[in-house]
Parts: sequence; structure tokens; C-alpha cells
Amino acid sequence: MLKSLRYTVIVLGFASLFACVPTRKFDAEVTARTSAEMQAKEAKAMAKESEEQRLLAEKEIGKVEKELGELNQDYTLVKTRYDQQQKLNKDLQVLYDKLLEVNERLTEEAAGKRRELSEEVVRKETELRRKEDEIRKREREMDELRRKMDLEREEIDRLRKDLEAKNSNISNLEGDKSALEKDLKERQDKLNQMATDLAEREARVKELESAIAARDAKAQALKDKLNQALLGFESSDLSVEQRNGKVYVSLSQNLLFSKGSSKLDSKGASAIVKLSEVLNKNTEIDVLVEGHTDSDGDDKVNWKLSTERSLSIVDKMIKNKVTPKRITAAGRGEHVPIASNSSEGGKAKNRRTDIILSPKLDAIMDILKN
Repeated sequence: MLKSLRYTVIVLGFASLFACVPTRKFDAEVTARTSAEMQAKEAKAMAKESEEQRLLAEKEIGKVEKELGELNQDYTLVKTRYDQQQKLNKDLQVLYDKLLEVNERLTEEAAGKRRELSEEVVRKETELRRKEDEIRKREREMDELRRKMDLEREEIDRLRKDLEAKNSNISNLEGDKSALEKDLKERQDKLNQMATDLAEREARVKELESAIAARDAKAQALKDKLNQALLGFESSDLSVEQRNGKVYVSLSQNLLFSKGSSKLDSKGASAIVKLSEVLNKNTEIDVLVEGHTDSDGDDKVNWKLSTERSLSIVDKMIKNKVTPKRITAAGRGEHVPIASNSSEGGKAKNRRTDIILSPKLDAIMDILKN
């Protein structure tokens, strides 16, 4: 700072001595010198970032200080040798040119150093990030290795405990060997018994299948006989079906009864007689008579009518020597329709009597009981 003041005093002295120097040029020189000083300071500040650059900058500053010393000497000479002002003026110009040259050189060197420092900073930062990434990676690897070591340590402890437990159980296992062999023999005996039971069950299943097949065959034979016996009746008034080992004989109201009546018509009575003849030849058949109506009229009246019609048919069967204990009468009213009651055709189908013939299941029940 002191050197800068000295330099400023010298410049002011020259400015006062050499009034012939144009003011504009002098101001430019002062500005240039001031700029040189500021750039020198910047270069010096930048040089502090590294020792080598600092020493180089100090050397350059020493040169500048030396040149400033020379300026001081020139100033003394100017004062003592006023008559040589023209020569001193030329010397001053030379010195000024030197300062400009030094300024340009220092500026270029400072810019170069700044670039070098910037590049070095970028390189150092890149290297630092790389090393930080590498450190983080190694830390993760160390954490993973530590975790694996902990797991292996836990596994070793577990294995050690298992080994101790197994060693302690060896004597118990040896002591239980005879008990296990005994238990194994008992289980083998049970398996043998189960195999025997399974064979017996399979035999019973075969017997049951044979009995069911025989039942179905009887039902089919009964259906064929009924179809043969009832050939003279209209198919629209009578149907014979076999389902689930049973034979379903469905008789329409038109065949059996007048509308609203439970008294059998002659044609309906003839059909029941033929049906009874078949039943008398197949005494192992149970009979369920179900009366049905449409939805017209009162529910209770319909139920009563369907029951009375089934009773009329049962009475006709009994009169034709069908054993009463084989027969069951039921009235279902309007509650089991086979068609919609929204049309006359559907209502006609619902006004019917179903005679359900079931072969007795004594053989099958005996097999199931055993």
C-alpha cells in the first residue's frame, strides 16, 4: 500500500513538472497505472492459492518494486536536473511503456494462472467426487460385508446350538428306538388292517353298484311294461319317464277327472286299472300318488282338490288289489308346477296326477348297513 502511495506521488510530481504532457494522456497513464496495480494485487491474491504460484508472483512483484525504485531515483534526478526535463520525459515514456508491457504480461500471466487454477480446481473437484464415490462404495461394501458376517455369525451360533441340541438328543433318540420300532410295527398292522377294510369296502361298493344297476334295470323294465300297458291312451294325456332309478307316470286332468271334480272318469279309471295290473305283477315297487292343480281359484281349495284326487286314484288301486301299504297319497295343490300358469297351455300341464314308482331299496340298504 505504501509503495502504491509512493508511486502515486511520483506520478503527481511528474504531472506537475511536465505540464506539457497533455492532460488526457496523463489521465490515461494514471488509469493504466492504477489498473496495473489492481491487476497486480489480483495476481498476488491468486498466487496465494499455491506455494509455487505465490513465490512466482512475489518475484514479479519484486521486479515491479524494483522498477518503482528506479522511478523514485528518476524523480530525484528530475528534481535536481530540471534542465534535462526533455530527456527525463523520454525516460518517463520508456518507463511507461515498460509498465504497460509489464501490465500486459502480468495480465496474461494472471489470466493463464486463473485458467490453470480453474482447470486444477475442476480436476481436483472431479477427483474428489470420484474418491467420495469410491469411499461410499467401499462403505456400502463394508456394510454388506459386515451384515454378511453378522448373518454368518448368527448361522454359526444357530448351528452350534443345533449341534448341542442334537448331541443332547442322541441318547434320547437311541432310547426311543425300540419304542419307535414298536410304534412302526403297530402302524404297519393298522395299515394292513386298513388295506383289508379298503378291499372289503371296494367289494361292498361293487355290490352297491350292482344293486343300483339292478334297481335301474327293474325301473327300466317297469317303464317298458307300463308303456306297453298304456299304449291305448293319448300321449298328450299320459307320459312315462325314468329318472334316478324311479319311474314317473304323469296323467293329465283330461284323462282322469272332470274340471273341479275328484271323481275318476271311466277312461281315467281304465288307465289306473291297467297300471294296477302291472303293479300287482311287480310287488317290490312302492307307489306315491301326487295330485297337482293350476293356480286358478283358492289355494286351500286347490290343495284339497289335489288331495282328494290322489285319494280317488289310491282307492281305485286298492280296489284292483294293490296292497295299501305300498301306496302313499299326497296333495301338492298349485305349489309344484311344471309349466307357467300365465298361459292356458301351461295351466293344462300343471293340472295332473303324478304316480311315482320306486323299486324297494332293501338290497341297497342292507349293503349300506353292513
